[in-house]
Amino acid sequence: MKSKKPAKKMLFVIPKIYANYPGAMHPHVGIACLVAWLEQHGIKTEIVDMQLDHTFNYLISKINEFKPDYIGLTMFSFDFVNTYKLINKIKAKTKIPLIVGGVHVSSTRKDVLERTKADIAIKQEGEYTLLELFAGKTKSKIDGLIWRKGKQIIENKNRMPIWNVDVLPFPAYEKFELNNYTYCSMDKRMPIVTSRGCPHSCTYCAVKLSMGQTFRPRTAEHVVDEIEQWYK
Repeated sequence: MKSKKPAKKMLFVIPKIYANYPGAMHPHVGIACLVAWLEQHGIKTEIVDMQLDHTFNYLISKINEFKPDYIGLTMFSFDFVNTYKLINKIKAKTKIPLIVGGVHVSSTRKDVLERTKADIAIKQEGEYTLLELFAGKTKSKIDGLIWRKGKQIIENKNRMPIWNVDVLPFPAYEKFELNNYTYCSMDKRMPIVTSRGCPHSCTYCAVKLSMGQTFRPRTAEHVVDEIEQWYK
């Protein structure tokens, strides 16, 4: 299998969750991290957060306008059935490859591809997996990838964790509609993640599945630099 030419654009989609939550409180931290990482490597990105009451028609119009090489959709486990339906609705409207990721994918692995028309799934940390996919690397050689080969669904081996998390750029919250999030507009609050992974195995928590059991803290200097950036 030959490598594809490098891709250059990705549209991220955050699905609306129909649960007892008071709407969109703050930008999605995981997506903000991936957007910053891709932009740092010359890949253009856009975001549609459907929790801000954007309609499906609005999403399709953004896809048609932006013309991404990939659509990336993050998944929560609560309300996953409606997200599965959204994936199939998107695939019915476009032939652009759709990638799914997030805690639900890391927890259920092949299930999303078995039950939807999504093309690719990324388990655990997505930064380097996405970068290799965008570079056109052969899918069978990309760690952390779950993909289709004809009628088969193939799960590649897990990717090694990012040991030095200080190499990652600060989350690209500026790419979001900040004034439409409750915490950002009313209280000037911004989420900050200071580590990845957890050594414990609590039955109610999926961190060990999504980020692994290796605890990897950021340095104090790196965290303070981010706090200063948002303060200014």
